[in-house]
Amino acid sequence: MSVSKLDSSTPLATAADNLHILTGSGAENQDAFSGGNVAVFITDAGVTLVDSKLPGFGPTILERIKTVTNEPITRIINTHTHGDHTGSNSFFGASIESIVHENARASMAKMPEFSAANAQFLPKRTYKDKLTVGAGKDQIDLNHFGRGHTNGDTFVVFTALRTMHVGDMFAWKALPFVGHGGCVVEQPDTLAKAAAVPNVDTIFRSLGERPPSSSFVLNCLRRFPCARPGGRPRSQSQTGLWRCRLSIPIQWRTSWSWSTILLLTREHR
Repeated sequence: MSVSKLDSSTPLATAADNLHILTGSGAENQDAFSGGNVAVFITDAGVTLVDSKLPGFGPTILERIKTVTNEPITRIINTHTHGDHTGSNSFFGASIESIVHENARASMAKMPEFSAANAQFLPKRTYKDKLTVGAGKDQIDLNHFGRGHTNGDTFVVFTALRTMHVGDMFAWKALPFVGHGGCVVEQPDTLAKAAAVPNVDTIFRSLGERPPSSSFVLNCLRRFPCARPGGRPRSQSQTGLWRCRLSIPIQWRTSWSWSTILLLTREHR
């Protein structure tokens, strides 16, 4: 990974004096892709990161953070298990506080990146439905509302700033993509619960160079396309893939990305 790629693919945007987002390109441009957007939350106890991009980006994350604060990084929260969000966890060491949903940790434990000697970098703290860390202006609420992109997605709310990081539950303006126990059938209900969280005005999605319009994302969360399983498995040799039909508002059909192929496995039903 070249220095020029690191430098050009990770701009830092400011949402508030104590909250910044380390962005990057969308996943469609793999030559420039650095991984999911990282929230940088500066508290009295140190810096909390939400996600850590792909492997190898730890030094760049640290470099960017030093442009806005000299506080140490004391906590990592991962929105889910995928390597473009957990890839640089190990750079920050095994002693740092790390938090994920319990299902995400179970998935991470099966990944080569966290096996053998690297098992020491697995998150040490998990939760089931909701967890609050910090208090007052430093409070962070972690919420799990059900299956969607994975079976362990976390919605991270910076309560005093009325801001939510939604991870890959709404990654970009496209149809849903699932893995690690995720489910497109349940995703609309999960997003509806997230959209109903009170006192949230600003949303961070996980991909893209420009933080999105909060009204746009909130509207999408509330009106997300409803997916239903349909048809039959094509053949047993195709590991039981299921077709999926979508109910999509007509005005979205020409403006949304159709690059994601929606195929349900029996595991995702």
